[in-house]
Amino acid sequence: MRSVLTVGPYRCPVRLGCKPEERAIPQSVDWTLTMRLSALPKGCESDALADTVCYAKVCEALLSASAAREYRLIESLALAAARAIDPLLPSGEFELTVHKLTPPIENLHGGSRFTLSFSK
Repeated sequence: MRSVLTVGPYRCPVRLGCKPEERAIPQSVDWTLTMRLSALPKGCESDALADTVCYAKVCEALLSASAAREYRLIESLALAAARAIDPLLPSGEFELTVHKLTPPIENLHGGSRFTLSFSK
């Protein structure tokens, strides 16, 4: 049996943007993590948090990575966040998406997104 766990969107403030004036004020980004686990989590049977992915810790790591420094690109932000959450994840396939909600581009509705896919 395989399983999928999706966390998000989880909203974090981040100093993000190409220009210093855009990075001067934190803006919100949304994170979504999709985990395709290679084995059924033990928590399915045990009903114990210790036997599954603690997505509170994943969210804390995303918040920490978002606040760690300024970023010019969502691609760079996504890689820093993926590295931060990696130790918290079991074996499987993962997609981490960062969604910049309001880039300063006229007539761009819905923002921009970048997704990293990786396996453990």
